Amino acid sequence: MFRYWLVGLLFALGLSQSAAAQEPLTVSPQTSRLMLNEYLNYRVVDKSLNVENIAVNEPQRWLSPSQLQDHNYAGERPNVWGVIPLFNRSNAPLTFHLKFGDPYLEKVGVYLLDKEGQITSQSISRFSTPILQREYLSHEQVLPVTIPANEIVWLAVSVQQWPEQMPSVSLWQPGDLQLRLQQQQTALGVNAGILILLALAAATSARLFGSRLLIAFGTLTLAFTLSLLLHSGVWITYFTPYSPDIAAVLKGYISQLLIVALSWFIWEWSRFRFKLSRFNRIGYSVMLIAIAMTILLPWLPEPWQLALISWEINALLLWGGVVVGRSLQ
Repeated sequence: MFRYWLVGLLFALGLSQSAAAQEPLTVSPQTSRLMLNEYLNYRVVDKSLNVENIAVNEPQRWLSPSQLQDHNYAGERPNVWGVIPLFNRSNAPLTFHLKFGDPYLEKVGVYLLDKEGQITSQSISRFSTPILQREYLSHEQVLPVTIPANEIVWLAVSVQQWPEQMPSVSLWQPGDLQLRLQQQQTALGVNAGILILLALAAATSARLFGSRLLIAFGTLTLAFTLSLLLHSGVWITYFTPYSPDIAAVLKGYISQLLIVALSWFIWEWSRFRFKLSRFNRIGYSVMLIAIAMTILLPWLPEPWQLALISWEINALLLWGGVVVGRSLQ
């Protein structure tokens, strides 16, 4: 009898320690920004599982941030749930904005749950929603959440994404977030403007001097500008605010265009630097392979497209490093 009592006591202690491992995160009117990823506990499930069944009060089902990165999931793109208890120590409800770091997330959700795991409020956003119809006017996914005063609640976020690609999730005061987004868009606009000026200067110089190397450099700069605008999400704001899905489709093709432009520039550089040598032949072959991969890209499913682009970038950076190293000798 004593043995069963001892086993039960140890089991209860283990559960209480697991439950207490995630202490409530305190917020107040002075909280301007919090990066939540390191505080969240995670669960990777099929996207059909709804918030009522994620079991926030069963800590043994949840993963730490390090465990999430090592988690393997087979099948379609899952839902990654993150939960954390929040405590608003002020005497009035506080409204914050949750910002997700990847502008191309297909679906995100923010939920407030009580201690029993029942929904008290929720907000959902989809990538396909035009910017002017979103709750927050931004190319990034931003959702509001109001935390009640002097009460511990569960904050749950849902992201349709692979576990190893979990984006950053941050909690912002509305005014601070607006200022931050304005600064980001200004900086990206300045960078894009400088790159466009470089491309125009290269095109003008190429016309004056008849240099194929300068033409290749101008093309590379233009491709990099398009890639910067697309991957940052700014493209959605200025070019496709009513149809964000177009930007998602273009992103992979612009990345491939950048790879082709870079392979062309490396080949032209090797022709300029080494005249006739094996580097020219290898560079020409690399460029032809990049063009062939571009033709193949539309027939590949999305995971294979991403894997192919990643492999090409790594191979091209390696080849570019060899050419630069040889040029410095």
